[in-house]
Amino acid sequence: MQSGIRGETSESRVTILTSRRYFNEQKNNLLSIGEMHKLTGVGIKTLRYYEEIKLFQPTYTDPDSGYRYYSLDQVYLLEMIVFCTELNIPLCF
Repeated sequence: MQSGIRGETSESRVTILTSRRYFNEQKNNLLSIGEMHKLTGVGIKTLRYYEEIKLFQPTYTDPDSGYRYYSLDQVYLLEMIVFCTELNIPLCF
């Protein structure tokens, strides 16, 4: 069922509104992709690549701007990924 707004379905609009509400409630606890880079030393292109291969997903991606945001909890996961790459453990099978 089409809502008539940019061809979005009513279900996708609910998802976007729910995501925006989550972002507004949690924005003080989220890191931008640049902040994640500065905190961990992992390059921005690498973070985008990890997202592309579904290894490390942002907590929230703004549907309008495409900006990626990560939670503080994800820092530990990213550090484990970096540790695995340093040990030459394959990231994908």
